[in-house]
Amino acid sequence: MRVREFAVLFGNVKAVCLVLLALQNTALTLFVSYSRNIRKEQYILSVDILLSEVLKWLICAAVMFYTGPPDKKAYFNRMMATSLKTMIPALLFFIQNTLLFVALANLDAGIYIVINQLKIFTTAICSVLILQRNVTLTQWRALFVLVLAVVLVQNPKPECVCLQAEEDTATQRKTNIVGIIAAFAMTGTSGFANVFVEKLLKTSDLSLWERNFQLSFYSMIFAALGIAFDWRLVVEKGFFYDFSLSAACIVVIQAVGGILVALVMKFADNIVKGFAISVAIVLTSALSVALFGATVDLPFCVGAGLVIISIFNYNGGGAASQQPRLPLVVRDKDEEAAREAAEAAKPDLAQVNVEKTQ
Repeated sequence: MRVREFAVLFGNVKAVCLVLLALQNTALTLFVSYSRNIRKEQYILSVDILLSEVLKWLICAAVMFYTGPPDKKAYFNRMMATSLKTMIPALLFFIQNTLLFVALANLDAGIYIVINQLKIFTTAICSVLILQRNVTLTQWRALFVLVLAVVLVQNPKPECVCLQAEEDTATQRKTNIVGIIAAFAMTGTSGFANVFVEKLLKTSDLSLWERNFQLSFYSMIFAALGIAFDWRLVVEKGFFYDFSLSAACIVVIQAVGGILVALVMKFADNIVKGFAISVAIVLTSALSVALFGATVDLPFCVGAGLVIISIFNYNGGGAASQQPRLPLVVRDKDEEAAREAAEAAKPDLAQVNVEKTQ
């Protein structure tokens, strides 16, 4: 395949992956909102997370089974023997989810929304430090505009702020500090874990399905540990308590989303992924008006416009800087040597012309 054809194909795959990720995030949010807020379903969230990891692991295992070498046992044993690195991001994602619950339990929605968007910056910083990605000043500005835009779209309402009585002020202040620390720690672990996975996908000889297989294996273990927090509820009400068709759809969407995220990391990067998720937030809010009767106000309209502006600003801020300095395509050594030999064997046209004139 020629270099130009590869570039066109690469760009198309990148765009398709980003669009699919935005649609997946939109569908996931709408299904969760319908299930938890409209139908008032009370299935156990930790069970839902575990089932999605199991499904993603099974999908990757099925692809590997049909595309792998004939000796399946040795193949899967080799995959597990080389999987230790993926335990690090799996553990970080588990810690991130735990910190998420701590932050939500100790912060009002307005403060949480603002702090949570800082993961856009932590991801960019980790990309610069770990992947040596060059982010221009214009692109940093676009990221700042994106953070502001998402905060406006999600529009934390003043009534979300809980004012306590004077005797509860000290306790509330202490609770807020715990929530703020958990929220900041969550943004840090999120940025580092995502960039670490991106580095594994782009620098490893393993395929995307093989890396996802390894990551899902450890994610299943930590998700099973997460059920320990809801163990009493599981024992009292059952593993599949209030589990419905909409809950099953959420499991499937989450599993597909995990694969789409890996595709975006492989063909694009985590920073661009943040823009796709921001577009999904705007799209979800817009669809909620038609589906759930939500209202649209001025901050939402301003935020939606800023999301679009930030995307164009980031893309125009340095196309070459969006790609990491890590090698995305490794050329075959024999093919490269043959090409160089062919170039060396070509006659010097200037010398040939001189000989003809003589």
